[in-house]
Amino acid sequence: MADKANKNTNEEKPQGVLQDANFPVTPEGRTMHLDVKVGDVATRIMSVGDTVRGEMLSKLFDNPDTVTVRKSSRNFIIYTGQFKGVDISIIVTGMGTSMVDFMVRECRHAIKEKMAIVRFGTCGGLVKDKPAGTIMVATQGSIGCFHDYDSDIEHLQNGKKIEEVGSAYNFMDCIQGDKALSGLLATKLKGAVGEEGVFEGLDITGDSFYSSQGRLDSAFTDRNEGLIENIMAEHKDAASLQMDTYKLFHLAKHSYDHIVAGAACISLFNRHTNSSITEAERREKEIRGGYAVLEALAEFPL
Repeated sequence: MADKANKNTNEEKPQGVLQDANFPVTPEGRTMHLDVKVGDVATRIMSVGDTVRGEMLSKLFDNPDTVTVRKSSRNFIIYTGQFKGVDISIIVTGMGTSMVDFMVRECRHAIKEKMAIVRFGTCGGLVKDKPAGTIMVATQGSIGCFHDYDSDIEHLQNGKKIEEVGSAYNFMDCIQGDKALSGLLATKLKGAVGEEGVFEGLDITGDSFYSSQGRLDSAFTDRNEGLIENIMAEHKDAASLQMDTYKLFHLAKHSYDHIVAGAACISLFNRHTNSSITEAERREKEIRGGYAVLEALAEFPL
């Protein structure tokens, strides 16, 4: 576990010349983006996108006054403390697959033991009869929905511009999270918010908040009309639509069994009915759900 100090906030920028273009680190062994070295991160990690959520959930640690806080120049924030006597790091990761890639790879560099990572974020809900505020657990895995940029290019052919024929969005094969961790996560969340407040299903991860999540924007030719309907026609158990989980599961799958992963997201909107929750309701779900995620991480055997 990272060294502790009372309200210790380390805002150092990486020092010295970066070494090794393949995996840049400072002479002190700190990574380029998270600014971490061996010993700075716990083996159990909760990844969140929201800075307010990260700070709020860090107060659930056994002794908030001894939580170690690391802030990098790339806006990653790591809170490390103990929950029920178990070392856990809460990492404010930001949003999107690239940020997940930084977080997972650079934490793996700093952690030599087996790791458990749970994403606890927000999403759009895809289950029509489940209201906004339902916590969606990706027990059925995750599928990537990525914009095919080539499909939007007008090509010159025989001196005439034509539009590329084909779908503007590609769907990746499903990747599973860790079954045991995902099941424990669902159980703890149901205990925290009730059976009706949790839905287990399939996650869809887009590479954009807008185009690949079916949000229509008249300022751009995204060609995503009917995208959500297409998703539901192909994947009837789809529950959540967000930006991170597929990448997390993909990296865990390809980590030589070093990483296990799970994911749960609070649905801020029902994407079929356009219903939403208030800010107060969101923060209440974050506290209760975050406590359940910490319980799952603390109890999960590594």
